[in-house]
Amino acid sequence: MKRLYLVRHAKSSWDHPGLDDFDRPLNERGMRDALDMGKYLAKLGVLPDAIVTSPAVRARQTSEALAPAMRISVDNLREDGRIYAASVPVMLEVIREWDETWNSVMMIGHNPDIAELAMMLTGEPVGRVPTCAVMEIEMDATCWADILAECGMLASKSTPKVIQDSA
Repeated sequence: MKRLYLVRHAKSSWDHPGLDDFDRPLNERGMRDALDMGKYLAKLGVLPDAIVTSPAVRARQTSEALAPAMRISVDNLREDGRIYAASVPVMLEVIREWDETWNSVMMIGHNPDIAELAMMLTGEPVGRVPTCAVMEIEMDATCWADILAECGMLASKSTPKVIQDSA
């Protein structure tokens, strides 16, 4: 069984209106939420074999905040340019190419793509996906190459608000 953690990047800054969308960084709240989410996931024992992220600045910064909080080496971070502004079929193609030795992977991307991918994989609506939300999907597949629509089950969904309320 494969396990996929789909993450919407943390809250980004709109302080520089002329900045290209790709280059927008996280704002202060986004950095805090990413660190808090990483610590929360670490307490739950979440330890993906790899983190695959969009190369957009805000997604990369989210991965760089989550990884050390979860005690994941930066050697386990990967960028894949196809995740930025991707369609669900493209993201599925990315997943199907992953190293089969990885049993658990965290993918950091953008909405609405992340929410649509979660819905396609589970066959269920996943509701609102705020920034820095993490959806854990248990896949009914032993190989990433075999991932199909509706082969997963939403096992959990964590958001910054929920983890703050539970603290």
